[in-house]
Amino acid sequence: MFSEIQARSVGELPIKLISPEKQSIFTILVDKIIKAKKENIDSSNEERIIDQYVYHLYGLSYDQVLIIDPQTL
Repeated sequence: MFSEIQARSVGELPIKLISPEKQSIFTILVDKIIKAKKENIDSSNEERIIDQYVYHLYGLSYDQVLIIDPQTL
């Protein structure tokens, strides 16, 4: 069951700001994923790349990444 998030709690979420250059990388990858999904093409590679960028952005350790994604190598 999902917990309810109050509006004031959203401001406490650790949202990272990134440069326009990095934003464009995410945009390109998301566009590729959307296109692939529409064409029933596997987009898991692009999804893994985004995951890795996000793990790095938040400074997660390898052990922390394993908690999120136990199949990470």
